[in-house]
Amino acid sequence: MTGDCAGVGSVNSTEGCQMPSHYGETFVLVEFLIDLQFQALPPEVVETAKLCLLDTLGAGLYASQTPWAKKAAQVAIDVGGEGKCVIWGGSHKTTAPLAALANGTAAHGMELDDRKPSARLHPGSHVIPAALAAAEMVGCDGKTLLVAVVAGYETSIRVGMAVPRQRKGVNSAQHKGIWGAVAAASKALGMDKEQTLNAFGVAGSLASGISEYSGDSAHTMVKRLTGGGPAHAGVLAALLGQQGFTGPWSVLEGRHGYCHAYAGEQGVFPEELTRNPGPGHAYAILGREVKPYATWGGAHIGIEAVERIKRQYDITAEQVEKITVACSLRLLEDRAVTRPESISSAQRSLPFILALAFHHDLRDPSIWTEDTLNNREVLALIDKIECRLDEDIDRDARNAGGHGEIKLTVRLRDGAERYAAVSHSKGMLENPMTSDEIIDKFRFVAGKVLDPKTYEEIVNVIARLEDVDDVRRLGELARVQ
Repeated sequence: MTGDCAGVGSVNSTEGCQMPSHYGETFVLVEFLIDLQFQALPPEVVETAKLCLLDTLGAGLYASQTPWAKKAAQVAIDVGGEGKCVIWGGSHKTTAPLAALANGTAAHGMELDDRKPSARLHPGSHVIPAALAAAEMVGCDGKTLLVAVVAGYETSIRVGMAVPRQRKGVNSAQHKGIWGAVAAASKALGMDKEQTLNAFGVAGSLASGISEYSGDSAHTMVKRLTGGGPAHAGVLAALLGQQGFTGPWSVLEGRHGYCHAYAGEQGVFPEELTRNPGPGHAYAILGREVKPYATWGGAHIGIEAVERIKRQYDITAEQVEKITVACSLRLLEDRAVTRPESISSAQRSLPFILALAFHHDLRDPSIWTEDTLNNREVLALIDKIECRLDEDIDRDARNAGGHGEIKLTVRLRDGAERYAAVSHSKGMLENPMTSDEIIDKFRFVAGKVLDPKTYEEIVNVIARLEDVDDVRRLGELARVQ
């Protein structure tokens, strides 16, 4: 036996890399993934997985036309050459890792992808591109793809909950995303336990991402890699593991493993890694939240507070004298840029988002253009916005592990004041989007790229995905000739 085996202590056999004598959290998690079968999935989980596919594909199709997604796609074409995996919204196919890079970048490319705030994740933007690319590579059936999606969400969210806050400067969503991507790809590729354990071990050395973009409002295109980076690395790790390229089987829980290396002030909660679905604990995929607006998710409660005031009192931006915003620190951290220099920065600026919401319906992502950044009416309203920390809201938000409530007080030019408070915006677990609303969102955003016949066929194919023999059919529908 060589020293290149898993490296987690003694082994029970000298014939290759066998099961370790110590079964840690990584091993238990991988065992769960290996045993996960379609027929055991509750109907609600299957339907949610379909909606996750549809929602993420729609987000990626829409953003596939953005400059950053086109750049990622061009790199995928130049480096990957011809392959079996479709680059969404384009005419090319490439290899699985490079398709995952391009499609993951597009999936997170306009802030339309789903999220899991308590785990600080955008699971769809790395799980779905990795799962679909690996599935197209081997031509698996729809049931296998759905199981891969469930496996990816389960893994990403478990790791996210095990390390709820990472070290300062880490892009949590990108860093954690590789775990869902490698799990989804491994499942779609039909890998066995040893291959999957090695794939996880490799993934630990590929996890990456920092958040310096949050302090630079101009050079922010790298934020869009939050989906593409881990999707690419996760597929690559899976393929290496499939070939027998070994990595530590204690990669998550080990003394020098991922959780301890990157845990922040709250520490590590290893029990989350092995919290299998059962009585009192649902499948993790059921806890994701869908975004109706193309902005940073924490701002959605602010958007809906603005919408409530506009609708209830029939007021316009021209009537506004001052807007006072009371909220948690988490809503203010790196989010108060008043003159963002890029679309990405604007989509993370609470003052900019609130001002824009007074002028436009933010359910339409096409409002986010370079021209919007210099809209004089929006910029003038920003100067009337005062954001302040509310200690009570902040305390409640910290206790709940979320963004907390937002309170808006709008003083009009005639001296009257209008008030709105929102805790749970549309799409949050407490106020979820319905299946019909998610499908309508897909039709709206995908309709910017695809003709009605094609996007309706995608809706129909995903609705009966368990009956599809080869998921390459789905990929072909996302292709624009």
